[in-house]
Amino acid sequence: ALAESISAFYSKPHVIPNLVNETAFIPAQPSPGKFRFLTVCSLTDQKGVDDLLRAIARWDPSPDQVEFRICGDGPMRAHYEIMARRLRIADRVTWLGMHRRDMIPTLFQESHVFVMPSRHESFGVVFAEAIASGKPIIATCCGGPEYIVNECNGLLVRVGDLMALSAAMQQLKHNWASYDPQAIRLDFMQRFSRPAVIKQLLAVYERILQ
Repeated sequence: ALAESISAFYSKPHVIPNLVNETAFIPAQPSPGKFRFLTVCSLTDQKGVDDLLRAIARWDPSPDQVEFRICGDGPMRAHYEIMARRLRIADRVTWLGMHRRDMIPTLFQESHVFVMPSRHESFGVVFAEAIASGKPIIATCCGGPEYIVNECNGLLVRVGDLMALSAAMQQLKHNWASYDPQAIRLDFMQRFSRPAVIKQLLAVYERILQ
């Protein structure tokens, strides 16, 4: 999306994505028990956590069956925790706080689906980390995720569309088994792994040197 904006003023850029260390994020079966949605982000307005909470309330899943884990911290955390209580979904939301980067891969492995309804993303590295872990994702059409999400690995909804976000979460909860972790991982490897991205970077340097 940023490349399209730049092309209005200059020739269209060649896009090379962020890379993710494929050895750090490894697919694994989720932990037994509840169905777990994971969100990893700074708790700011940009990330759309308030929309996530409202969509959860619209769905109103059983607290015995579904858990939403939100990892991160920020200036909006206290507000969001109050909001979850007011929406009567506090028993379905677990606030994990800030985690060290080396602990994030385990959170992906323990979860079933990654969801983050951002209002704007230039890329969205956490989505690439999620598919590196073989997890389906739910994202918004907000710039970067459209470049990452496809039929193989998840669903896209419009920014602020609570009904669509709620429906997408329910759809992935009920159809989670239809997403192939190995196919999702392969899609990641072909586009966002270190070998895939370094190959593109080398090609640029070789073209310039020639």
